[in-house]
Amino acid sequence: MAGTPHVEMYQAKDGWRWRARAANGKIVADGAEAYKTKAGLLRGLEVAFNALMSEEVEIKTKKA
Repeated sequence: MAGTPHVEMYQAKDGWRWRARAANGKIVADGAEAYKTKAGLLRGLEVAFNALMSEEVEIKTKKA
């Protein structure tokens, strides 16, 4: 699906995982956790999406 940002869900050896790809096809984010079921993965993505879209998101920066 080149040209369109999207989230891929796939089954790995340790369970269900996800990764987000930018329009140029490069991976820009991925899940650090494997989920036992696809339903668990979908719930985790929903929680993450809702948190990112919340007005209460705190952006922290590290000093170099």
